[in-house]
Amino acid sequence: HYRKINTSVTSCYREDLYIKWDNLYELMNEQIEDNDLGLIFNEALSNRIALNMIDLGLNVTYSNKNTRDNCYELKKILKNSKVSKAVKNIDLQYFPIHWKIFFYFIKRNRIFPVYMMLIIMNKLRGII
Repeated sequence: HYRKINTSVTSCYREDLYIKWDNLYELMNEQIEDNDLGLIFNEALSNRIALNMIDLGLNVTYSNKNTRDNCYELKKILKNSKVSKAVKNIDLQYFPIHWKIFFYFIKRNRIFPVYMMLIIMNKLRGII
């Protein structure tokens, strides 16, 4: 049996989430370099960083801040060199159209449409 509750880690704002993920990315990168794991592992990490923008963005929507402050927080995350490089290099060829649109806006630094898409995703999560 499965019981859904509204207090899960993925449905509340965690102020330190981005810092924790950034530290994890750094540890993963060190392992890739230390063990000479090569291009495929670097690509996998880069894809993980880019795709994690969805979770990090949803986390921002859970805050009690206003829209302007939330957009500023998203912009700050996207300015991180690891994140911007990963988003720039992600291959969207096999993604559904809504993810292509989401990453299109991110790649063009259109923060407000990204934020609105995240708000919609957040609302749909409660319905589905």
